[in-house]
Amino acid sequence: MTKTKAKAEYHQPTSDELAALRSYAKECGRTWKASLAMDWYYARTPWCPDMPNRGSILHGLRNNPRFGPKGLDAFKFPTE
Repeated sequence: MTKTKAKAEYHQPTSDELAALRSYAKECGRTWKASLAMDWYYARTPWCPDMPNRGSILHGLRNNPRFGPKGLDAFKFPTE
């Protein structure tokens, strides 16, 4: 008998959360998810002059039980 793992339903980021994730990704480049995971691990809140509240938005995503680090791993930017 083969067990199939159900795909987890993660929080869909709001427009503000998407903007914060895009800003962070643009700043950090292709390894942005690893950088953000380390910032979350060490509770760092990187400041951005273009988006002063980015750190608090990203911190809120980390603390969201339906997103957090596992949601970050599964996250892909929506195609526009």
